[in-house]
Amino acid sequence: GGRGGGGTKWNTRWLYQTAVLSRRSFKVAYKDLLTPIALFQCCLVSAIAGGMWWQTPWTESRTESRSAFIFFTIIFWCFNAIFSSLMSFPSEGPILERERASGSYRLSAYYLSKTFAESPLRFVHPTIYLSVAFWMAGIRNDFGVWVGWVLIQLLVIFGGESLGFFVGATFSNARHGIAACTIIAILLMLSGGFFLTSTEVPAFLRWVRYLSPFSYGYNAAVALVFNGKSVPCDGSGVLAACGGGNEGAVSPAEVLEVLGVQHSAATNAGLLALWCLAIRLWGYCHLRFLPSDSAGPQGGPARR
Repeated sequence: GGRGGGGTKWNTRWLYQTAVLSRRSFKVAYKDLLTPIALFQCCLVSAIAGGMWWQTPWTESRTESRSAFIFFTIIFWCFNAIFSSLMSFPSEGPILERERASGSYRLSAYYLSKTFAESPLRFVHPTIYLSVAFWMAGIRNDFGVWVGWVLIQLLVIFGGESLGFFVGATFSNARHGIAACTIIAILLMLSGGFFLTSTEVPAFLRWVRYLSPFSYGYNAAVALVFNGKSVPCDGSGVLAACGGGNEGAVSPAEVLEVLGVQHSAATNAGLLALWCLAIRLWGYCHLRFLPSDSAGPQGGPARR
């Protein structure tokens, strides 16, 4: 007894459970994510990246340099989100099992509360970074492009967080989780389209790029940055369409083809959003139905 009347096993409504758990998760995550050292790291990385790519000229010879800045930004903040979210479940696992065993709340309320509480906090530092480094590096002096990239970057971070949650829910042993996450993240990063284009990857591994948030994020951001602005030739020979000359300009479509970018920014952002939702839902189902690696037969949650 003691779990409420009317045939329900929960004392409180789902919305109330989600709201209370979100407040609790926010307080915990705030102390973990928005620390002075994290802010210092963010400012320093912003200054270093902005300085290294300082006012990159919009010209043929710096095309790959500009795409390198984009890929660095994507992977740095995505890795940051993956490994910080990875530690959430192993550390909270015993508390989660105990509270759910007593019928305190539904697993879905807990899982959703982590999204509501942690995701907005993880968005703070990357937004600060892009507010500084993007303009210092002169990636594209266009406010609309900056806004679009911020939205793409936040999607990438949400994807990284989703992947971290999934791996964290799979491995209750933190060391196992970190090892698995490192392998998965490197595989997805290498298939992201910067180090190797899809045609350079062996045929039996090309499918991996469709599972990579780095690939969708990179393609979306590059397509956005180069969209609608031709690149002047400068005789450097970087873009074949210039023919080694220093006259004329290369169209955005030709630049994107050289960089191996597939589909528009909107298409890639949409596919990334679907990837995020799929991984987040898969993480929930895994936590809901399957035991974790070291929890034994009782490790699998029994309630929603």
